[in-house]
Amino acid sequence: MTGEGLVTGGGDLSNNRVLAVAAATVAEALAGTRNDVALTPASLGPFKSTFGQTDWVRLPGGLMLQWGRFTAIANGSTAVTFPLAFPPACFSVVAGGTSVLDEASQDNPPVVVTSTITRTGFSVFASDNESSGTAYIAVGY
Repeated sequence: MTGEGLVTGGGDLSNNRVLAVAAATVAEALAGTRNDVALTPASLGPFKSTFGQTDWVRLPGGLMLQWGRFTAIANGSTAVTFPLAFPPACFSVVAGGTSVLDEASQDNPPVVVTSTITRTGFSVFASDNESSGTAYIAVGY
């Protein structure tokens, strides 16, 4: 007997024979075109099983999400550094929320300056007269 499909090896089973299944590389898993290799945890990339208030997760296929909290300074720009640099690029960042509960704050939340989004972080601008606790989520690859 010889293996077919994912299994290779075999032969006369009266002897000690080895059957093997080849594991997909990360590149092969991302391409999704081979049907003669198996997906393994290593071919899907690193996963995290613990999460914090400021943290990240990489999903199968390479999509990466990062999130966190920071304090946006009053009437100015605040630079935010991601917990981990996105390998090639960050596509989008959304920031919102405030810890200031007065009428002026409702019209002046910190906003992401899109031209500052990089692999390693971004900046927000706040026009409120008080510093403000802010949260963000970022998506990249």
